[in-house]
Amino acid sequence: MNNQRNQLSIEDAIALLCLCAIQVDEKIKVMELKKLISMISLGPIFSHIKNPVEYLESLNKNYSDNEVEKIMDAAIEMLPSSLRETAYAWAYEMVLADSGVSQAEHTYLNLLVKKMGIHGELAGKIAAVVAILNRKE
Repeated sequence: MNNQRNQLSIEDAIALLCLCAIQVDEKIKVMELKKLISMISLGPIFSHIKNPVEYLESLNKNYSDNEVEKIMDAAIEMLPSSLRETAYAWAYEMVLADSGVSQAEHTYLNLLVKKMGIHGELAGKIAAVVAILNRKE
């Protein structure tokens, strides 16, 4: 992972945190992947990514042998403090893509907040906004 960490970009860090959020409950759903592909297609930080599917496949291939917490640590290390809340919002968005938060996902999000140094009140506000954006009725 040390060699990979040196090559990690900011967008890779955010995408990896999202992939971890999707995979942490061991129930990867098509809806979650479609949501991430869509977000990468539309997100300004990913504007240079021409093929989100190939991009995610490459990240998954390069990091699939690593533990979630190691990936998380490497990703957070690459993120400037100004983008940590953004990365958390993206990860939370991925967790809500399947309309629920499992215990594993909840644990992952709490660890992410702790490791990123995001204040609990701000994390709660981010979660509330993401939930509002995902309302179906």
